[in-house]
Amino acid sequence: RVQLMRRRERFLKTMRKKAPETAAVIMAVNDDDVFFHCLVPKKLSSGVGLRADEWLATFSGMLGAKCGGKDLYAQGSGKGAAQVEKALNLAKQYADSKMK
Repeated sequence: RVQLMRRRERFLKTMRKKAPETAAVIMAVNDDDVFFHCLVPKKLSSGVGLRADEWLATFSGMLGAKCGGKDLYAQGSGKGAAQVEKALNLAKQYADSKMK
């Protein structure tokens, strides 16, 4: 579990460095545990109203997740690896609605 956490942290750091204008929901699964992070550039948050905390709220309930964060970064964890595809679809729908 610690190794998975370190990999996520390295990935997030790399993503922020190499793609600073990219918004993303990143999920990691370990057995039935689901860990997720959401990054939103300031430009998108203030420009189109895409907020990391609201983005996670679109699917976190279905995973019984505990989350926290603000407009630019949020994270959480829950259970339900079988629901990941559905959760990602909900996240995509939210982002698409903000980008119109």
